[in-house]
This record gives sequence, C-alpha cells and structure tokens, in this order.
Amino acid sequence: MKKNRLFLSFIFVLALILGLSVTSSLRANAASKPAVSKKKVTIYTDSDPYTIKIKNLSDSATIKYKSSNKKIITVSKKGVVKPVSTGKASVKATVTQNGNTYKLKTVFTVKEAKKPAAPTAAEYKKMAQALIKELDAKATVDPHSVSLDDSNVKPISNKEALDRFIFNESKYSYSKSYLYISDLDLLRSYEEYIAMYPSITSIEFTRVIKYKNIIEVEMELSVDSILFDDEYAIDNAITSGNTSYLTSDEQALYKKLSALADKLKGKDEYTTVKNIHDHIVLNTLYPSSYSGNAVHTVAYTVNEGKAVCDGYAKTFYFLCKFNGIDCVTVTGDATNSDGRTETHAWNKVKINDKWYALDVTWDDPFPDEKGRVLYGYFLVTDEDMNKNHKTKNQNLPEAASKDLGIIYKRYTDAVPLSSPAEVKKYMSSRIDEVLGRTYDLTFQFLYTKNDTPIEDTISDVLYSYHTKYGCGYSMNGESAGILGTAYTVRVYK
Repeated sequence: MKKNRLFLSFIFVLALILGLSVTSSLRANAASKPAVSKKKVTIYTDSDPYTIKIKNLSDSATIKYKSSNKKIITVSKKGVVKPVSTGKASVKATVTQNGNTYKLKTVFTVKEAKKPAAPTAAEYKKMAQALIKELDAKATVDPHSVSLDDSNVKPISNKEALDRFIFNESKYSYSKSYLYISDLDLLRSYEEYIAMYPSITSIEFTRVIKYKNIIEVEMELSVDSILFDDEYAIDNAITSGNTSYLTSDEQALYKKLSALADKLKGKDEYTTVKNIHDHIVLNTLYPSSYSGNAVHTVAYTVNEGKAVCDGYAKTFYFLCKFNGIDCVTVTGDATNSDGRTETHAWNKVKINDKWYALDVTWDDPFPDEKGRVLYGYFLVTDEDMNKNHKTKNQNLPEAASKDLGIIYKRYTDAVPLSSPAEVKKYMSSRIDEVLGRTYDLTFQFLYTKNDTPIEDTISDVLYSYHTKYGCGYSMNGESAGILGTAYTVRVYK
C-alpha cells in the first residue's frame, strides 16, 4: 500500500513537472512572436515624429511599414510616423523572422494641435511689472513730453498709478505716429506688431517718461503706409477695441464702417470677402478727373461713393478687419493695358488660412458700368498678379493658391496663346476641322500679351475664310484680368 502511494506520488510529481514544462514551452513560443508596444496611439498635428516599437524581434527580422492613409499620417522605412492632418489612420507592419510572417497594426488618432493656454491676468500683470521695472531703470523725467492735459492728472499713489497702468487705464503712445496701444501690447513680439500694424516696418522701445501718475513709453518706429491720421486712429481702435480717444468725426466713420461690415458679413470668410469686394465695386465710382486728397480717403469712399485706388484698397482693408478677416494693403506700381505704369494700391486677404491677392479697383469697369462686377483680379496668385503689379512692400504673406479665384474657373477650357503667329495657327486649325460641312463653330482662347495688338490678326484670319468659303463670322473680346483677354470667335454658314 505504501509502495503504491509512493508510485502514485512519483507519477503525480512527474505529471506536474511535465505540465510545467509544456506550459513554459507554450509561453516561450508565445513570447517569441513580434508585437507592437502600443496598438493605439494619439498624436497631434504639431507632434514630434513617433517611432513604432516592436518587441520580440530576432536579429535577422525584416520589417515593412505601410500607412493606410498618407493624407493623415506618413511612415518611413524605419517606422517613423509623422502627422499630416487630423483623423484616424493605421500603420501596418509586416514582420518576417525565423521563416514566419507576422502582420501587426497600430492605430493612430491625429488631433488638432493643442494651443498653449493664454496667460492669466495675474501672469500678465507679473510680466508687465517686470518689463516696467526694466524700462524704468532708463527712465527720464520730462513733464513737457506728457501728452495728457495736466488738469486731468489726479495726484494718486505710485501703487495705484501702476495698477491703473496694468489694467489699461493709462496708455503708451507711439512717439511718431500718434497712435495708442494698451500697456499689455508692450509685451507683444516684434512679429506680432508687424501683423497687427502692417504699415510698421521697424519698432524699438527707447525710454520711459514719468510725470506724476503718468507713465509713458516712447517708441521709435518707421511707418510705410497710405493711411491718413484719422484712418490710423480707426485702425488702432479696431485692433485694441478702444474707441474712447476717437474724435467725433472719427467716431462717425468708425460706426458707419462697423455697420457696413456687419451688413456684408456672409456665412463664411469667402462669402464675406466677396460681398465686400462686390459692394465696393458696385457703389464706388473711379472719377475721370480729380484733385485734392478726398478721393484717397476711406471717408470719401463710403460717404460720397468716389475713390481712386488707395480709397478702394483701404476701404476693403477696413471692412475685412471689422469682420475679423486678416488683410493687408499693398502699395507699388501697376502697368495698365495702355502700357502706362502708375503708382497703385491693392490688397492681400487671408481666407481659410490661405492668402490671396486681389485688386478691387481693377475689378471695377472704367468707365463705370452700372451693376457690373469684374473678377479678373479677385483672389489670384502672386505669380499672376505680378505680371502687371510690382509691390514695394517687404515681408508680405505669399499668395499661391488658385482654388478660390473666379477667373481661373471661368476660363478653364480656354487655350492660352501669346503671339500673333500662335493665334493665326490655332484659329486656322479649329476652322479647318469643319470645312466642307454645314457648321456653326464657336470657340474661345486667351491672349496673354495685352501689350501686343491682336485684333487685326483675328480679323484677317476670319476675313480670309469668309472670302474663300463665304462663311459668316463674329468676334468678341473681354478682359480676363490677370489672364489677359478672352476672345470668343464664331464661324458659321
């Protein structure tokens, strides 16, 4: 009996050992299979590249990676994943080792980049105080430089003066342009200033001037702009949200522009920009003769409905700015269809994070045609605008997209031609296609060289076919803006 028990115990122990051995073997086999360290990963559009890590690889293993959607993520041969846009996509890794092939997958969720939290009021106050302390070390006392009337200065403690200063109750002034900005604007970077005020080409803080409870920072800056003094004030009022310093006339113009901008606001940025463009064209007359500065002002443009190029451009700029749409006024030279080069102003505008060039003035027919709006210079590229516009401004945003330009869509199928010889050859080939049959042929082409006359060449070709075959014909040319002139030709029996 004891022997049997011992024997059974031995078998039981052996079974346990074998069982453990089998289990360990199975676990070893499972552990040898490749596996990704993470099956689900969340990254952001501004994240650093993410490298996929695979466990249990042999020294001889080979891996091939493939993205399921390259518009969302890309992956390199080494498994380095880069975000492209928001959305979900996966990376499939095909691993070959020890004669076996394994297919692994990592799912990526790409989210919009997290925006850094805006500083709190307390943080802003701390930053501003530090800056004041730094500038205060260079301070000079000059009561004659204080811009506020002494009768309005109430004797208060230095601490109260500083608190008012921090919370926008006192202002810094530009020493040369006579604009006002809030104290916290002093904390902005140079690049932010240029974005806020495109007319500023350089800016430098020079000294602090203290007088009683007034703290004023003097700034040296260079300005390249076509704005008048009242327009500077309105420009700054829109940016700062402070209209308290505007004169009664400036207040009236501010309110009129604000109401008009609200009326022209569309369902999206593109619609708003088009509404503004069309309104200015339909309600503004470019005078055949003029004198004085009135036609150069925004006030005359919106109140009298008359303006020259800078009046058009500045009005467009302000109506966009009131609607929260980024816009700049561009100055330079432009060469018209008569070959005459003149000083000119136009705009660039940002829609859906892309910049476009446009010239409202040149989209207004001259002489004026009631109810007609042209789109030859509406939301075009720098490349096309530069064919006859040359800017003097520096560091302007680049306009490279054709996706919203109406002119591009209107003449998609029109063949571009650039010389009389090309026009003659193209017209002849089209007409020859239908010779000997009853026909009524209409075709269109673009002539891109407005500085070289082409109407005589077109007429000569049509007249030669009329003489030889007795066909009738007609020709019509219209401006295609930056693309040139669009000619529509009809030949019929």
